[in-house]
Amino acid sequence: MKPHCRIILTILAITLNLTAYSEIKNGYECKIKLAVENLEYFDSLEQVYLKLDQQQNLRTIRYWSRWVQKKHDKYVKMYILTQNYLASFKTISPIIYNSIDSIQDKNGNITDVYVMIIEENSFQEEGIVAVTNLDQCNDNIHTYHSDYGHRSVSLIIERNSQRKILELMAHEFGHVLYQVPNLASYIEYFNKTYDDTNQERGHFKEDPSHHSVKKTLDRYWQSYINYQSIKRENRKKNESNEIAFNRQ
Repeated sequence: MKPHCRIILTILAITLNLTAYSEIKNGYECKIKLAVENLEYFDSLEQVYLKLDQQQNLRTIRYWSRWVQKKHDKYVKMYILTQNYLASFKTISPIIYNSIDSIQDKNGNITDVYVMIIEENSFQEEGIVAVTNLDQCNDNIHTYHSDYGHRSVSLIIERNSQRKILELMAHEFGHVLYQVPNLASYIEYFNKTYDDTNQERGHFKEDPSHHSVKKTLDRYWQSYINYQSIKRENRKKNESNEIAFNRQ
């Protein structure tokens, strides 16, 4: 593998190891690991074709290696962005964050919540800016399932302003807080209430997941107000201390 790739991957590996035990997980971690494996595989093939002097195969491998490298670099960029927003949310509203971080299903099993921030206008359905998947395992109706496997939830948010992304994160966390421990009964309710053409899925007035969203948003905004208030107080203290220091 090229030297600059090794540096990028080494830095990323350290970052991933620091967050390996968090129950709120960065959804890009899996994508990056797969890209790394593909780059290593292409690198080994390139060495073989160099020895055999197979120029056509060499050009093909190098083409796909460059393509995967671009994907990898994009994933790293979005991984860092997502990680920064998760850290900001935890700072502003640690109670909600920790509730998601330790959430359990009806059987008492920890459920991992994978979060990804994606580029704007990535959703095909008009008006959608964030989604939380809703699915259960075939062998246990109380166990959540997503693309990341059993006992996992997938949460995707489109890129927006900082304030809006954090609000959307709180919104989707509200869904998670209700749906994970009440999965079987909620899926039954959801299937009876909504069809695929309904753009208000999950947000009818009487929907219990929607109620959870409203409560979670109220808690988040209260935390946000408190956070901003503390920041202003600290800023004033620092300014006062600076003025006092200058007078000495």
